[in-house]
Amino acid sequence: MYAIVDGDWKLIQNVIRPPDKPEFELFDFYKDPLDQKNVAAEHPDVVARLAKGLDVEPFLTGESNAAAVKAFLEGIEFTYKFLPGGGEHFRRAVELDPHFIAARTFLVSGLAAAGDTGAALEQVKTLESLKPKATAYQQALIGWSEAVVRGDREAKIRYSRVGLGLEPRNNFSLFDMSDDLWTLDRSQEAVQTARQAMGSGWRFDPRYTRLERVEEELGLLAENGGEYEVVNEVSVSVMKDFLRVGTLLVPRFVFYAVLMSVFAFYLTVVSYPLVAFVPVLGWACGLLVLCAGLFWYEAARAWHSAPSP
Repeated sequence: MYAIVDGDWKLIQNVIRPPDKPEFELFDFYKDPLDQKNVAAEHPDVVARLAKGLDVEPFLTGESNAAAVKAFLEGIEFTYKFLPGGGEHFRRAVELDPHFIAARTFLVSGLAAAGDTGAALEQVKTLESLKPKATAYQQALIGWSEAVVRGDREAKIRYSRVGLGLEPRNNFSLFDMSDDLWTLDRSQEAVQTARQAMGSGWRFDPRYTRLERVEEELGLLAENGGEYEVVNEVSVSVMKDFLRVGTLLVPRFVFYAVLMSVFAFYLTVVSYPLVAFVPVLGWACGLLVLCAGLFWYEAARAWHSAPSP
């Protein structure tokens, strides 16, 4: 069972429950301190809002400032949808509670993404001063923030793994780690990690992530009634044979084939008058033409292996 309190409300999530017990129960925190009257059916909007707080519960451990939590959750709405505007809410959260490590971590990430490295470093210094009293999970968040400012994606992945080992319910770490893995061209690990979070029933809509946009373009996912579903199971290893050019996915061998073809044509034109005197030039031209042909063949094979929409 997990619970979150926000102002007048207390939301309980019954993770393991009998069939007749609802997943969520909502109580008036002050008027009903013994949790006697479940009013979830009367306030579905409150349930929906607070349920998201349960999804980020690892970030809120030990946080008792309700106003700071509210500001943090408002910022999360923007961040998880890759939309601008979350920074002001995270800044408000750390103003309300200077010891709110998770809020300051998200603030660092936003500042670094905006190119404001100086401000991000100042926030990291504050985080480092909070380390002595931080939990093991919070220390992982601080390490992750330091890696963000350095631009060290491998370190970010390491700290994300540490955090997941301590708080497996933190789907944000899964999606962030999958994004870093994708950027490092570890595509198969990236998509497997993202799908792990997708399969958990995460309430923060993950459709805005880079991985799902790519998978949709490849025909692996399709939108159905506002949700994404897998429509074509294709080995992600196929992605290693492609490069992105604008919105197109082009086989890597196309670039090699074009380069080899141009080189072969140039050498043939330049060396043609000399072939009679230097026969090896003819063999070199022939070899280049053969290589170009092989690259065009591999490019065609890769193109045919791409998942079709």
